[in-house]
Amino acid sequence: GNSTSKINSTSKDGTTEGMYGTSMATPHVAGVAALLQQYNKLENSESLTPSEIKNVLDDTGKLIDDSGGSGYNFSRIDVLAALISLDTKNPDLIITSPENKTYDINESLQLDYTVMDTNLDSVWYNLDNNNNITLDGNITFNISEGNHIIYVYANDSNGNINFTSVSFVS
Repeated sequence: GNSTSKINSTSKDGTTEGMYGTSMATPHVAGVAALLQQYNKLENSESLTPSEIKNVLDDTGKLIDDSGGSGYNFSRIDVLAALISLDTKNPDLIITSPENKTYDINESLQLDYTVMDTNLDSVWYNLDNNNNITLDGNITFNISEGNHIIYVYANDSNGNINFTSVSFVS
């Protein structure tokens, strides 16, 4: 191998030394496997089998040609992509304001919501089926007289989406 592919580690004399081989790579893979296992237990309340971990790492890793000329290709671990691929839960989403009640027509309403997701990507809303508007925090708005419905949507980095709505009158 070349010097750029060495993995730095501690040496017997207390300094660091670059070395090659599976003995250097194995602790990295074991650490990633433990991380994936912990994430999946927290996110999905279940353990991964060794073959599931291997498949996740193979499916999400960067394909690398073997520079040694073996004709084989290998997958370089992409930890973030592996974690995101395990995310199967929709974001948790709650609207706390406005409430399902009648408001004074002159009252300024605030959209208050809570969204929770490990890999949250974006949040948006629409009022009375008008244009979707991206949210970055709570907003205040004025509304016309009548019946209204507001939808709030959220999605995560793995494409899981959720929405909730509330109807109110002004």
